[in-house]
Amino acid sequence: MFAHGAFMGPSFVKSLNNIHSCGCDIMSDRHPRTSKKWVANAVKGKLVDKPTYRASEMMRDICRDYGISIPYHQAWWGKEVVVSSLYGDFITSYHMLHWYSERALQSNSKSVLSLEVDPETQRFKCFFICFQASAYEFKVGC
Repeated sequence: MFAHGAFMGPSFVKSLNNIHSCGCDIMSDRHPRTSKKWVANAVKGKLVDKPTYRASEMMRDICRDYGISIPYHQAWWGKEVVVSSLYGDFITSYHMLHWYSERALQSNSKSVLSLEVDPETQRFKCFFICFQASAYEFKVGC
């Protein structure tokens, strides 16, 4: 943070650059200044390149790259922040499957799309997609 002003009797702040450059948004149990937001910023590039990047790998890499030991839950929450910003939340993504299924059948009427959910809990089981063009090529090719 940087303040600029002039001294004429009692001091005052003329202009204020309220951008913190000290890393004060870092908070965690083991390092008092690591937050899930900081973890997310530290690993976002790796998660984009490798979506299967695990929290335990994140812990190891952050320790190696920054010399900070973070707990597993901090790494996991950091990953959740990045995944949510990249792909949206799970509930919205789940509901988008219904929309996608309807739109795909509108434009590919002879295709087969099957979304299976548990009837009691409404939890996702599987989503099967076989576009008509793929089925035709498979049939012709065999």
